[in-house]
This record gives sequence, C-alpha cells and structure tokens, in this order.
Amino acid sequence: QKSYDLANECLNLADRVLLSIDRQDLPAFFLLTGTLLESNWRDARNCFEAGGKVLGRIEKSQRGRFLRLAEQLARVDGSLGVSFFMDVSRALEHVDLPYHAHLLDLSERLFPLSPVAVNDFLRNSFIILGKIRGSYLEVWFQEGLKLLQENKESGHAYFRLESTRSEELLETLSCGVELEKVRELLGMYSRALAGDDIQI
Repeated sequence: QKSYDLANECLNLADRVLLSIDRQDLPAFFLLTGTLLESNWRDARNCFEAGGKVLGRIEKSQRGRFLRLAEQLARVDGSLGVSFFMDVSRALEHVDLPYHAHLLDLSERLFPLSPVAVNDFLRNSFIILGKIRGSYLEVWFQEGLKLLQENKESGHAYFRLESTRSEELLETLSCGVELEKVRELLGMYSRALAGDDIQI
C-alpha cells in the first residue's frame, strides 16, 4: 500500500518535476530515484520532488556527474545518497560554479576509500575553499587520503574538519596562499614604480 501511494504521489508531481530538469540529466535522475526507492523509499519522494531545485545549485555541465555520484552513494547506503543529494547540494550552492568540477574530481577519488568521507568533504568545501585552492587544496586533500588509508576514524575526522591535523594543515597552507597574494601585490607595486620586473 505504501509503495502504491508513493507511486501515485510521484506521478502527480512528475510533470512539474521533470520539466524542471534538463533532458540530458533525466536518465541519471531516474537511476538515482530508482535506487532510493529500493534502499530508502521514505525519502525517495522528497528527493524526487526537489530534483529541479537541487540540480539548479550545481554547475550545469556537472549535474550528470553529481547525480551519478549520489546514486553510487545511495547504493552503499540510502541515507548517504539522500544526504549527498539534499545537504551537499546546499553546500555546493555556496561554492563558485567553476570549482564544482574539481570538487567532484576529488570526490570520485575519495569514494573508493570512504563513501562517508565524500559527504563530509563536500559539506565543508565552502570553508576549505575559503582558505586554500589549487595546489594547496591538493596537498591538504592528499593528507586526508593518507590518513584514511592508515585509520578510517582519523580520516573521517579529518574531512569533517574535526581533527587537529586537519585544522593545522589548513591554517599552514592558508598562510602560504596569503604570502603568494602579498608577493604578487608587491611585484605589481614594484613594476609600477620601477618599470621593471623585480624578484620578491
């Protein structure tokens, strides 16, 4: 009876929901909702109804990857897939769209070691990117991978930003970012004064 009622609710929502999702993303969206129906049917309706709104938070070219990763997480644990789809999308909404692809690249590398850590990492991505980017982000991320391989609990705390090592390395690397900004600013100032490039 519950499945019948849920199916009716989804059918009633279908026109509005499906019109809000780009055609090329529909196969991955259907795959995700199908997996959720099997593993976490209570939340499947909410995810289905929120589909267009959730995907609107993700850079357009990366929505298919986002959906596929959500489906992979749902296969591991339905609640992980729901959390990724709903909560992680809210976090990514605060991240500049051009960074979505790189964050998903890193998440796909993280997934085989710990699906749980994927959600933690992306939920904190806005905080992390507020301090470090580029090669500094790679250094911080690699340290997390190393910790996960050595000890799952320590690795999970690292990506939740709840470990001393995570916070200390983040602060150390962010100092490097600030020094680069200062060096660049001083270089511009020197060129403006002298008309020549001066090594800072």
